[in-house]
Amino acid sequence: MNILTGKKIGGYLGVLSCAAIFVGVRSASASIDYGNFLGPNVEYLNVTETNVSIPASNAALYGPPTIAGNSLIFSPPDFTADAAGAGGFELTNGHLNTTAQALGSATLDNVIIGEAGDYTLAGTGTSATNVSVSAPLIVRITAINGVSVNPITFTDNVVFTPDGGKYSLPSNAGVGVLWTGILSDSLDSVITNAGLTGQPTQVVLDLDNILSAFSEAGTVAQIEKKTSGVTITFVPEPTSLGLLALGGMSLMSRRRRA
Repeated sequence: MNILTGKKIGGYLGVLSCAAIFVGVRSASASIDYGNFLGPNVEYLNVTETNVSIPASNAALYGPPTIAGNSLIFSPPDFTADAAGAGGFELTNGHLNTTAQALGSATLDNVIIGEAGDYTLAGTGTSATNVSVSAPLIVRITAINGVSVNPITFTDNVVFTPDGGKYSLPSNAGVGVLWTGILSDSLDSVITNAGLTGQPTQVVLDLDNILSAFSEAGTVAQIEKKTSGVTITFVPEPTSLGLLALGGMSLMSRRRRA
């Protein structure tokens, strides 16, 4: 976790499946504002996605979320990078932004990001046929104990398993091979490390989910997010990680595609 500048809903702010923003030039793509979503202890304001893929597209990747308790749940309709057949390249980058506002006496103590998906690598090829997933994050704490502050900003990246989210022929060949990713950061610690006291009550999240696929002639390279694969959640410690794991198992139990 890198701090750039300088309790409790009993909580963890978790983001499942959706930054050091993707390095490169963003294409001019329209943003989709899904509005505000109210949970018992947190309100998600201006939930917005932008498709900044190569080539540029205005198609929705995350899709409209639903809210269950303090969980904001996305079921990506077609979050895929696919480079199959004669060889080629596809990069799919979906940017997600929202402001999390604690309600009442709640505070936003931790951020958790988790992801789930699968990939397919097939055919006779070399390591030039490959797929990858990455998810860099920028978090800005903009209020402490209900009082606005100069943003305290840090960056981090979701850690993917297996193999760090990078897969290639021939060693990773397979169809529908599952992968997961998780990140957990203490926002209370970010405030302490910035030399301040108190607990965060407003947090701005910027998350990039990036899928890439490269193929050679006669090979298939495809990677995708799962249904219900992006969730932002506040839940009490220590149950948060357990609930996240159970949610991930549920996601992995079924594939979006036949």
